[in-house]
Amino acid sequence: VLPDLYHQVNYPLQSKKNNTELAGRPRTRSDRMGDYLTAAQKELYRTEGMLQRLLFLMEPVVEETVELELEGLVKQTLNMLAFKLRDGNIVVRTSYSRPLPGFKGERSKIEQVLLMLLFNSVEALAAVDLEKVIWIDALCENNFVQIVIEDSGKGIPESICRSLMKPFVT
Repeated sequence: VLPDLYHQVNYPLQSKKNNTELAGRPRTRSDRMGDYLTAAQKELYRTEGMLQRLLFLMEPVVEETVELELEGLVKQTLNMLAFKLRDGNIVVRTSYSRPLPGFKGERSKIEQVLLMLLFNSVEALAAVDLEKVIWIDALCENNFVQIVIEDSGKGIPESICRSLMKPFVT
C-alpha cells in the first residue's frame, strides 16, 4: 500500500512543483504563466481528492466514466512535465494513427498512468549521456486504443526485472 500511496501523491506534487517553478522563472512569458499556474492548481485539486480517499480508508471513489481523447491527454501530461523535459534536454516524439477514436475511461486514472510512465522515462534519461528521447505512439487495433511509451534510457537491469513487482524495488 505504501509504494502505491507514494506514487499517487508524489507524481502530482512533482507536476505542481514543475509548473510553479516555470511560472516563477524570470524568463517565463506572462501569457504562459497562467497556463502553468492553472495546471498546478488542477494537480492540487487532484491531490486533495486522493488524500480525501485516503482519509476514508482508501474506499474506492467511483469517478464518472467519460469519453476521452488520448492525444489531448498526452499533450496535457507533457505540459505538466514541460519544465523537467526542457531542463533535462529531452526530446519527445509522438505518433498518432489516424483516425484515433475516443474511448471511455476515468480521466484522473488515465492521466495518472500517463504521468507515472512519462516521469519514469524522465528519471531513466537522467543517466543518459547521448540523445535523450521519449517516443509516444498511439494506435487503434481491433477497436482498442493502445499507447506505447519508450525512451532512449539504458533499460532496467536484469537483476531488477526479476523482482520488479515487489514493493520498494524501483
